[in-house]
Amino acid sequence: MEFNDYVRTKNGISKIVAFYSNAIFNDKYKRIENNLIIKSSPNILDILEPMDLLYIDISPDDCGGIVVPRIPETLDELKKYIKKIKLGEYILKYVVTHEQLKNNMYEVGE
Repeated sequence: MEFNDYVRTKNGISKIVAFYSNAIFNDKYKRIENNLIIKSSPNILDILEPMDLLYIDISPDDCGGIVVPRIPETLDELKKYIKKIKLGEYILKYVVTHEQLKNNMYEVGE
């Protein structure tokens, strides 16, 4: 892991902004626990997974007017979104990981 890498944890995605005496801190200056880290990369696209909630700007001129939520259910579907983002056809605005979604769900049932 390096300075400015994106880190995927069980609590979501963060960006590393500091290392102090064997501790890692994110962009909100909160400590990232090593045992919670799932993966890291300098490119946020590398740590996305199927079932993550992606907010994508699909407007052709990046005017910010058409931001849509998308949840790729399969790896193939995720790869299609990533390809369009890399080509500049879409712009990734926000990500909510499937771990975050699961941790904040209220199960309705008996």
